[in-house]
Amino acid sequence: RTFSDDSDGTGMGEGAGAVVLKPLRAALESHDGIIAVIRSSAVNQDGATSGITVPNVESQTSLLQDAWDRAGLTPDEISYIEAHGTGTRLGDPIETEAIAAAAGQTDEPAAQGLVSMLGTVIDTVIICTMTGLTIVITGSWDVGLDGVDVTTRAFQIGLPFQPQVSSFILMVCLVFFAFTTILGWNYYSEKCLEYLIGSRPGVLKAYQWLYILCVFIGPFMTVSAVWTLADIFNGLMAIPNLIAIVALSGVVVAETKKYLHKVDSGLLK
Repeated sequence: RTFSDDSDGTGMGEGAGAVVLKPLRAALESHDGIIAVIRSSAVNQDGATSGITVPNVESQTSLLQDAWDRAGLTPDEISYIEAHGTGTRLGDPIETEAIAAAAGQTDEPAAQGLVSMLGTVIDTVIICTMTGLTIVITGSWDVGLDGVDVTTRAFQIGLPFQPQVSSFILMVCLVFFAFTTILGWNYYSEKCLEYLIGSRPGVLKAYQWLYILCVFIGPFMTVSAVWTLADIFNGLMAIPNLIAIVALSGVVVAETKKYLHKVDSGLLK
């Protein structure tokens, strides 16, 4: 079964079908029943892969984008994709990744920025602000506690529940916001590294193992050491963000104005 966890290959069969192709203008003149219109076609080559039957994500992504560009379509206008769907654990994930990567591209930087900033708004502006206010209001910042104990005490006092229930709610929030943020940062950093060095599997693999090593080392460190490292790297992470704000603020304003003008003009939904 295609795109299923139980996929184990392709079941062979035989069949036959026929379609009649005709130029659109000729079909309209003949008052033919038109089932579909071929707006474009595209073809490329997968290039070097680990095997002759192994597809290439980058090539398939480029192929889809090329076909959509020739047809004058954007991903949000597409509601159905007829996939290759080999029904294998190797081919299916590669094809879905290529489709997702192609659909994630946009000619509207402002639209992409709105999606990208959603996580920052929720995580930083809403969650962190709410946590900080809770810590200040409950006075948990000045009672000699460190690390997560400060947040735990603040929510145990601030929430109208038993301490055990408040701790459970905090744990659930950590799963949804803190841990998912860490996973997101890992993905973004790996993609940034890939962008800077190109397709070099050896370097990427070394980075992945380094990340896993840090995950295993973390539990053996003291809470104070973990928080100190977190503060240091969070501070360092602010440097490229500040540089981007200074260097790209004019571009962001210009692209946002163009985007809003298109929306007001009805050119974009």
